[in-house]
Amino acid sequence: MGNLYAIELGNEPDLYASSSPIASGTGWSNSIDIQNEAKWFTALAPSLGNIFQGAVYLSWNTQTLISGIGSAALNTIKTISRHSYPQSACNGASTNLTSLMSHSGIVKYVSQYKAEATAAHNAGKKFFLGETNSATCGGGGISPTFGAALWIVDYVLQSALIGADRLYFHHGTIGNCAYCWWGQNNVFSPYYGAVFVSEFLGTDGAKVAALDNGSSAIATYAVYSASNAPLRLLVLNSNNFDGTGTRASTSVQFTGLTTASGTKRAKRLTAPNATSRTDQGAAVTIGGGGTFSSTCVQQGTQSFESVAVSGNALTVSVLASEALIVYL
Repeated sequence: MGNLYAIELGNEPDLYASSSPIASGTGWSNSIDIQNEAKWFTALAPSLGNIFQGAVYLSWNTQTLISGIGSAALNTIKTISRHSYPQSACNGASTNLTSLMSHSGIVKYVSQYKAEATAAHNAGKKFFLGETNSATCGGGGISPTFGAALWIVDYVLQSALIGADRLYFHHGTIGNCAYCWWGQNNVFSPYYGAVFVSEFLGTDGAKVAALDNGSSAIATYAVYSASNAPLRLLVLNSNNFDGTGTRASTSVQFTGLTTASGTKRAKRLTAPNATSRTDQGAAVTIGGGGTFSSTCVQQGTQSFESVAVSGNALTVSVLASEALIVYL
């Protein structure tokens, strides 16, 4: 099957219990799961091929499987999967949009997976965040918001920086899913973030770099071509503007450009505030007027802003809860 990439046998075994049928009344643990995965993979590989996605853990560290499963079983594994949700909405747990959006918080959260990604790569395997989104159990009140769109932009880029090869954003039942990107009649706010970060990375982007130290609310990135030429810059202001008071603006200067003077084009991702929801009529836009139809077809007009270059430098201003791409 040309469109089958890998097979998972089971899901989140770290949530199984000694009473689960698979435990057969003998207990359950990380080491027992590793023994089972090894047994299953080596038994099925002769007929199915080396096509298995190993681990699939929510809370257990995937390095335990890589180091403990044995070479025969490891050879049958194509990818290593970790599940990741920065917050939980399960059993009435509260979620927090300010925390979700926080650039410094995202940097710290994603860094926990760097060692796992490195271990997978050292074993010759791809490392996937094989199930992820803003919060477990559908995401609560934060997931359909524009703030979640900005989180997607920052989260995807930080995940790429620590070595995640792919991210699969979990969706649920259409019409009953807070963290889905679309419903029966609307494209939701988070979809705009996915489109925006995809445009930043582009089909020509080969390497992404963080230009800030990850300690503030302002994220800055650059994407480079295969020949190491800078292609685009991105600025994201993760300060949560909730629609009250004055919406602060931050200016960021980029120096050392290859262009001494002239202008560059820029495109902005914005909304009235971080809680803006397209399914409630809010105007989330890309490029001033770009939106999406209920079938995810781009509509409206996306316009570019002009950014002046002087002395091999340029300065852009980004409002709280907003992002901007500069095309070099």
